[in-house]
Amino acid sequence: MTELPEQPAKLQHPQLSLLATVNVPIKLGLMAYLVPALPAASRLDGHQAELETLTLLRHKLSQAFTIYHSVHWTRAGSTVPMFGEADFIIVNPAGSMLVIEQKRGPLEESSDGLHKRYGDSLKSVPVQIHRTLDGLRDKFKRQTGHRLTLDYLLFCPDHRVTNLAAAGLDAERIVDARHSDTQARPPD
Repeated sequence: MTELPEQPAKLQHPQLSLLATVNVPIKLGLMAYLVPALPAASRLDGHQAELETLTLLRHKLSQAFTIYHSVHWTRAGSTVPMFGEADFIIVNPAGSMLVIEQKRGPLEESSDGLHKRYGDSLKSVPVQIHRTLDGLRDKFKRQTGHRLTLDYLLFCPDHRVTNLAAAGLDAERIVDARHSDTQARPPD
């Protein structure tokens, strides 16, 4: 059996370059590690778009990276319990973490901000992102006594953000429909 040549870890998407803080030798053709493993098809109800993104990330990142997906968190220490989910958390070999919030379909931009409609309910995208980041940081601090440093990306491949002021997010942390490679598909 022939060994594949070792190459430095390289990312395929410029917005993910902050993960490449360490030049790690990898074997070509190997993919990122998933936690948990890919879900069975029977458990995909309503999550097909996230599975597509997960598969794409798995194929574009090397085995030097770990991708946690559908990470549920709770914060019960306050008067009102809070809970949420991080769509993806990518960890590089140095331990740097990137939280990716995915929003498929149309988003609404107004003077009140960037929102996603869920039935009759309208939810602020930046508030959801920061709530998740704060929830994860708070839980980590309570359990370990240490600070957790997280970075974030908003991935909205079906929407082009036109009003960055309304979005309330750093432009470098938004991967939207204007990025042609967001439409890429992993190999079969």
